[in-house]
Amino acid sequence: MHFNRLAVMSVCLVWVLAGSATGQRSLPVIAVADVHSSFKAVDGSAVRLAIENTLARTGKFKLMERARLKTLLEERGLSVQGIADGTASLGGFSGVDYLVYGNVVDATFAIRRNFGSKSCLATAELSVRTVDVNTGEIRASESVDFTAEVASVPTILKTERTPQNPCSLVTPGMLERHCRDAGVEIAAKITTALFPMKIVRVNRGNLFLNYGSPALTSGDYLKVVKLGEGFVDPDTGETLGAEEEDLAFLAVKDVRSKYSIAEVALSLSPNESVQVGDVAFKLDAVDAKALKKRLKDRRKAEQKRLKNLRKQRERRERDCRKAQERERKHCKKDENSSKCIEAREAVARYCSQ
Repeated sequence: MHFNRLAVMSVCLVWVLAGSATGQRSLPVIAVADVHSSFKAVDGSAVRLAIENTLARTGKFKLMERARLKTLLEERGLSVQGIADGTASLGGFSGVDYLVYGNVVDATFAIRRNFGSKSCLATAELSVRTVDVNTGEIRASESVDFTAEVASVPTILKTERTPQNPCSLVTPGMLERHCRDAGVEIAAKITTALFPMKIVRVNRGNLFLNYGSPALTSGDYLKVVKLGEGFVDPDTGETLGAEEEDLAFLAVKDVRSKYSIAEVALSLSPNESVQVGDVAFKLDAVDAKALKKRLKDRRKAEQKRLKNLRKQRERRERDCRKAQERERKHCKKDENSSKCIEAREAVARYCSQ
């Protein structure tokens, strides 16, 4: 999956430089065109519907009806395929702010042999882009792939009607759930690329984010950064980016419809704490797995440290009791004896800590 981090940071920097907008912001209009698929078993319409439904649930957009989008395209003699190929211009295309389109760029089907059966291993890759209709700029480019084991056939006690190739049995319905899941993931990435994830409230160790379901789920991990001074191209005036400081990794613990609650899982800055307005990025599966291992190793190290401290404390308490017993024994006979003096020194050494 590809994620344009620089574009997100540029959007955040514009917000920082511009300050808070006055009045209530009107929601941008987004239209989702067809997700084309030349592979019969992979249904692009399931991906498109999942993208539409997910974008509608975010509350960040107004969703244009497909019939209205079709009318706008026909009025201007445009096609989504022409826009995707770069052969059609978006000039004069009004009524919508963002246009989403995509393709199923690859799909493979391979036989997997199991004990007593054969199944078909289906792998597909989907690519979706989001274009700013006003500028023609590609604001988000996402690629998602999935693998699913489907259409199993027995190899033991098979009949004459049992097909030799289980992949010949694969239908769009078998992969519909995986296509929907891919659409949900793509839509979440589109939304956070256009509207960066931010900390909106800090209260007693709880960090509130401006995203809820389905962009985030309980158990997700985020990285929070603080934006510093921005820098621009001296010739074009284009915002190139901003300095950023890594603050912490967060663990999402509660997800609502419009916001989520997280807590700091690992602090990265000894001098800076997470504040309102800081930007968050969701970790992908690889980075999340690495962070989990890091946290697990830290917990083990902390448990080992506490165990050693407990052993040291128990050893001091044991030495203290023994020293007190020797003190009572030797000082009872003669408080000025060398053994009594040594016992009292041992008590002071072991029992005063």
